[in-house]
Amino acid sequence: MHHEGIVQWWYLASVYSYGCCEAGKLHAMKYLEDKNVQEVDMLLHRGIPVGDTTVHGMMELYSCKMAGTDKKVLGHVERQYGSEHYVEAENIAGGGGEPPSPVISQSPLGPMTHSATRKLLVNLILTMNHAFGDYDFSDVSPEAFVAEPAVMRVQSLVNSKFMKFNEESCSQFCHKLWQAVDSSIGLADSEIYSYIPNDDEDVFSSGKLWSLNYFLYNKKAKQLLFFSCWTKEVTRSSQDEEEEDDEFGEMDLDL
Repeated sequence: MHHEGIVQWWYLASVYSYGCCEAGKLHAMKYLEDKNVQEVDMLLHRGIPVGDTTVHGMMELYSCKMAGTDKKVLGHVERQYGSEHYVEAENIAGGGGEPPSPVISQSPLGPMTHSATRKLLVNLILTMNHAFGDYDFSDVSPEAFVAEPAVMRVQSLVNSKFMKFNEESCSQFCHKLWQAVDSSIGLADSEIYSYIPNDDEDVFSSGKLWSLNYFLYNKKAKQLLFFSCWTKEVTRSSQDEEEEDDEFGEMDLDL
């Protein structure tokens, strides 16, 4: 009986352990490991000295395959944007009793009556939820995003933030950054969207002088690369932190 008890305990423990592991897999978009992306992400977390300030940020690559609790966000978006609220009748004079044609509601992401547009919004929200685990962006509207028309415009704006004061050294980092982006997600194959925070208490705005937040979406590969960078407001404590970062960077920052 004692032996049977041990076997039973081992079996239950194994099932519990497997269940926890599987539950963990179901509760998140899949984070994809990419050496080049992770290297840039590490440098951004450490901080890139730019003039008298330091630019921090993050870069993460995700698979857009949803599972488990991620589907709650999908349900929320479908209830909010997949209803007749976004399809209004157009009054047509005459037409021999022809029924009114629908007016498709437009958004920066595309027509919200299209399931592909709603799925895109879900992917963007989930990416932010997983990148900033202490926050919930489920109520972010499609109007908070901008579809970027040209890669060159995005590259120029990002590069200008890093090379404003120290063009030579920061150009090396920018080269590494865009090389990581292209090798991981494919610039030519990706749609680019930016997120514009409209709340001073938003994690993208609070305590920051500026922030740039981009999503590169490769629809064919079903992958999404999130890139964000910012400069914090200069306070006594943050200035001390930046001085420490600069000293650390001088020793170990190898671009």
